[in-house]
Amino acid sequence: MRRMKVRKESEDKQMDNYEKVLLHDREMFLREDLEAVLRRTGLALVQEGRYAAVPMPDEVYLADCRTGIICRSSDPLEKVDVHTQLLIMHYLIYSRETARISGRELPFREIKGVGHFEAAFLREVEPLLKSAFAGRLDAFREAGRKLQGEPAAYGDASVKLHIFPNIPVTYILFEGDDEFPMNINILFDEAVTHCIHPEDVPVVGEYGAKALVRAAEIW
Repeated sequence: MRRMKVRKESEDKQMDNYEKVLLHDREMFLREDLEAVLRRTGLALVQEGRYAAVPMPDEVYLADCRTGIICRSSDPLEKVDVHTQLLIMHYLIYSRETARISGRELPFREIKGVGHFEAAFLREVEPLLKSAFAGRLDAFREAGRKLQGEPAAYGDASVKLHIFPNIPVTYILFEGDDEFPMNINILFDEAVTHCIHPEDVPVVGEYGAKALVRAAEIW
């Protein structure tokens, strides 16, 4: 019982820290030149300029240009979890003037400045995709279509998702057999770290993987 209480207190403290970071990031966003943010991120204003619309595979989010608060366009009253808010805010504030889609795709380990996150990233994402799509490639393809993904010419099934307008991520499945398990590869655009903080690159990849799994469960 005491152990559970300590764990709960630790989780609450961590969540409080995330909320503090989010408040700080909102302040950074509100100090930014809005036109520069829109130019760097490829976003547009909606609702008479009050919101920056942030399209993601499973939802269009709205960032309030007066408060920095983020809501869902499909249900503005539903609370957006703090991790998604942080990811969106980091896209808004950390995109550089050089942000772009280079067109050159690289595996995680070859992206400059993020390779040391690879082991942790794969531990999170590979089991998620394998458990959802092993023996279910059609479900994977359908999930990609639901998320407006583009079929890609890799592996036995692959889909490219635009997690943000300037951040495409390609998910590739190689179907296993009796001798070898399913293999997974994930490719990022070479310029991804021009578009978001390097520490957010694995979060971007995980977001897309979870979106695929959720879409497949709905199907």
